[in-house]
Amino acid sequence: MSSATKSKKNPMERANRIMRRSIFTFLKNIQHFTFCTRIILLLLPFSVSSLIMQALFFRRSLGPLFHHLPSSVCLLSSCFAASVFFLVKAKSSILQILNPPEEKAFLPCSSGSWVHHKPLLQIQSSSLLLLCLFSVWYGSMRSLLQFHVTILLGTIHYMICTNVTVVFNLAFVMSKTQNLPACAAIQEAIFMKIRDPTTMLLALASSTGYAAIEALFRYRVVRAPSVAGRSIEGLLIAYLYSVIIVLDTIACFLVVSGCGREPKSSSASNEIETEDVENLSSPAEVRINL
Repeated sequence: MSSATKSKKNPMERANRIMRRSIFTFLKNIQHFTFCTRIILLLLPFSVSSLIMQALFFRRSLGPLFHHLPSSVCLLSSCFAASVFFLVKAKSSILQILNPPEEKAFLPCSSGSWVHHKPLLQIQSSSLLLLCLFSVWYGSMRSLLQFHVTILLGTIHYMICTNVTVVFNLAFVMSKTQNLPACAAIQEAIFMKIRDPTTMLLALASSTGYAAIEALFRYRVVRAPSVAGRSIEGLLIAYLYSVIIVLDTIACFLVVSGCGREPKSSSASNEIETEDVENLSSPAEVRINL
């Protein structure tokens, strides 16, 4: 049996390999992802706004939301407009770290160029808009249905949101690394998700991490009696949320790059592991050896 067939028949093994490589890459480039670095500072506004919206806004009943729909739309727009741009800048910077400028297959672009960031903003904004619409639809339907139907509806809602997240995350990486327009990147991402079941397993791991961080924020910050304690602990939890975003972006890059496939022989596998250990000892090196 060929190695490609083994890789296709073992998506769990490939997902585990990609997750291990993502953590390894994060630790190898940890100097770019500490609390006061540029990438984390760009991610913090989106992380804080997302956690606050999850904890304070969407936990309320959707009756007042529909009675005050214009003000709700303005609130969502004002909270996410600037933070989404910061999110795009941060994810673009992460991909620039993962993509060495010497690679001709990947076309680097200037971080300040609106022309190159326009498809990335379109992809990220469309993803968040669809997720918000599905969440509002799920909340409105949940209040009208019985309990057992609500469980089925929640499962459907989770699957839809997971597929949307996977497709648009892959499309973001493809648009950045391969210089594709938004529509072409989304189309390629859909084809990749259909061909590769590993993407859904990775999405399950990342969504579990997001859910854990959001629950921690609601438990430790929203219910905390001290305002000073809430501020400091809220920033630390927002940093953890930003780290999950970094790991998710690295994992999507590795999927698009074809990392995690079965090596041709055990000697090749040992050679790759040895090379990884050698690269880990030199923190100045930021290039990934796939």
